[in-house]
Order: sequence, then structure tokens, then C-alpha cells
Amino acid sequence: MNEADIKANWYYFRSLSNQLHRINRQEKMLNASTFSNEFAKILMLASSEFEVISKLICREAGIKLPWNANIVSITKTLLLKYPKIGDTKVYTPYIEFQPLKEWKIIKEK
Repeated sequence: MNEADIKANWYYFRSLSNQLHRINRQEKMLNASTFSNEFAKILMLASSEFEVISKLICREAGIKLPWNANIVSITKTLLLKYPKIGDTKVYTPYIEFQPLKEWKIIKEK
């Protein structure tokens, strides 16, 4: 991943963060007990971006994923390679948190 890729992903993250903040403020003003389609859209976009970034991390680590890798196989791969990834803290203007703290390998049936 080069500097341009990192910047593009960072700006996309900031865009999603700003959208979430804007929607959160609107929801508080309109109806705090419901969630809008905009909020659902942001969650879907963030989930998709997480998968893309996870695949990039695998590629940068020299890990070859199958062409049809899903989030379950990506999870297994990353958590075995980076078992302390859940300790990573994320800082935003709104909150500091560990988004991957509870990330675990799911046993398939």
C-alpha cells in the first residue's frame, strides 16, 4: 500500500465519520428512538470498507487470500497473523475506542 492508497482510505474514513456525526445530530433533533436509512447506509459502507482494508492488510503482509475470501476467512487470517490487533486504539474528534477489541474467530458449523 503506497501513500496515495493510505490517504485515499483515510479521507474515505473521515467522510464516513463526518456523515455519521451529521446523521447523529439530525437523529437527535428529529427522533432519537429510530434510525434512518442514512445511518444504515453508513454502516453498510463502513463494513464494506473494513473488508477492503482487511484484504489490503493481508496483501501487505504477503498473505495470499483466495479470490472468493469472505470476512470469516479474512478474520481467521488476520487474527492468527496479528493476535493483538484488538488492542489497537482509534482516535476521532468524537471518541477514542478499540473497534476490534471483541473481534474473534467464529467456529463454522
